[in-house]
Amino acid sequence: MCSMSIAIALTLHLIAINIWVGGMFFVVVVFNHVTVNLERALLYATWYKALSRFFSLIWLAMALLLATGGWMIRGIYGGVAGVPLHILLMATLGSMMMAVFVFTYFAPYRKFRQALQRRDYEACDTQLEKVRLLGRVNMVIGLCVVIVIGAGPHYLV
Repeated sequence: MCSMSIAIALTLHLIAINIWVGGMFFVVVVFNHVTVNLERALLYATWYKALSRFFSLIWLAMALLLATGGWMIRGIYGGVAGVPLHILLMATLGSMMMAVFVFTYFAPYRKFRQALQRRDYEACDTQLEKVRLLGRVNMVIGLCVVIVIGAGPHYLV
């Protein structure tokens, strides 16, 4: 493949990683603390609006990561057999992030949305806490991805 298409794929890949990991960092470190003192109904409505927008971006980022990652693996390494350890580790961690996100979206986040529609604030509390916990897990995995991107080529050859 031409180097220009690889450069475009890598750039899009890095943008998608930044959106996802940076977004997770913002939600966990900033947004969570800013919203903590809001009145319950406003708290849940705010979280719902923020998460629905953020999760839409994550679905897009996942599609972009899978497409560009596959493109680069084929274009640079000729397939999975030639992929270095740090790329395999990054892909494994990325797959873990995707699994955590998909679970979060279809289990506690879905239940949170349903509880919010019913105005069942006790259930909202329970499900939002699960979303927050899984968000923290995903942020840590995402930061590990960033570490592998930076250090992997130098230490995991």
